[in-house]
Formats: sequence, C-alpha cells, structure tokens
Amino acid sequence: MLEKRRLKRNRLSCFLNVHSADNDELMGQVLDIHVEGFLLMNEENLATKRTYTMKIQLPEDIPETDSITFEAESLWSAKKFDPGFYNTGFKIQQTQNETTRAIESLIAAYGR
Repeated sequence: MLEKRRLKRNRLSCFLNVHSADNDELMGQVLDIHVEGFLLMNEENLATKRTYTMKIQLPEDIPETDSITFEAESLWSAKKFDPGFYNTGFKIQQTQNETTRAIESLIAAYGR
C-alpha cells in the first residue's frame, strides 16, 4: 500500500478518548496522532468518507485548553487483529490555531 502520509505519526504514552461532539458518545481511543490526522481504535466499523465532529479531552498539563473540538474525515477503516476492534484513519479538517497548538503540545509532552 502506498504511504500518502506527509507527517510522522506519534504514538502517545497516555490514553485519549474521542467522543462525538454531537452527543458525547465514546467513539474510541487515539492510537497515534499528528496535526493533520490520527488513528482511532474503536469497537464499531465506522463509515468511511464521512465527516465527524469530535471532541478530545486533553490531559491537565496541556496549557492551551482542556479539550479540542474539530471535524475529521474518516479515510479508511479496517478490522484489527484483536477481536471486536477496528482501526480508523482520520484526516483532521481545517483547524483553529488553538487546536493545532494543543495537538503539538500533546505530542511534545506524550509522544514516543
């Protein structure tokens, strides 16, 4: 498979839950992230080519904000080796500078 990613993905040393900003329903957990996208581990096979409005509650030591809300398009989804789980790749849509700074701070503090 041809790698189209331009930025290095960063695994995090903390767990980040992703919720739907529309109804606060848990969508999954971030496995890795960069300022343009992230990999989500989830229990449902999410529809691809769909834009979701998402919210991530950030660790307390991220100075910019306590949470970020953004839109992200699901690009692909595949069943994991672990039974009952899927990985879904998302591209973050246009973000505010505060969101980008918060993701950069998150990577600096928790990236591996």
